[in-house]
Amino acid sequence: RDEELYFWSKNMKTFDQNNINVIVSPLKTIEVCNDKLNFYKFFHGMNISVIKTSTKVEELNKKFNYVVKERYGSSSNNIGINLGKKDVIRHSQNLKHPIFQPYIKGQEISIDAWYNNKYKLIGFHSRKREIIEHGESKVTTSYSNDSVNKKIKKFLSKLQFRGPIVVQAIVSKNKVSFIECNARFGGASTASISAGLDIFYWTISEFLFPNNNLIKFTPIKNKIKQVRIQKDILI
Repeated sequence: RDEELYFWSKNMKTFDQNNINVIVSPLKTIEVCNDKLNFYKFFHGMNISVIKTSTKVEELNKKFNYVVKERYGSSSNNIGINLGKKDVIRHSQNLKHPIFQPYIKGQEISIDAWYNNKYKLIGFHSRKREIIEHGESKVTTSYSNDSVNKKIKKFLSKLQFRGPIVVQAIVSKNKVSFIECNARFGGASTASISAGLDIFYWTISEFLFPNNNLIKFTPIKNKIKQVRIQKDILI
């Protein structure tokens, strides 16, 4: 979980000294990704297109609709989407640390990526979030666009990551607006494993062969559509 990443990252040296290898990004990265206001300020200052984020209600414009969510933790908790100013203020009163973002129409995508133990990006796979429940993709399909991929690569180069991460963004006419980044494995990231982003195999390979430079991402040619369902199995 996002909140647990602080513990693992803060204690990396202690784990290393005891020959325990934990796959987690540096603490600075966790502090940027787990705080949505910090996330906006960090990437906005680097000329990356991130959705404007504010904690101040008075900055809202009556002409636009907004999204309101918790500043920390999973943004799917009690999120309010496409609300007018009065409704967004009313909804924010039920949140502990509300933040406000303009509502943007477009295709929502997730980007799964993996970095090796030298913080080098090995590869990423993007997928459309077609049906979303409780913040998780129930139906997701591979997505690729050369112009969008260039913007994703630029975004992924700005922080030190290690291991799996998942990024949320909205694509509108080839413009990519980044929403947030979770420096961990994502709920529907199994779709990207099927597409060739073999996250767990690579991680285990690095444990066994720390200086292995042969890990390479070779995406499959076909698109992947993943449907996640709840199913009762009676035995």
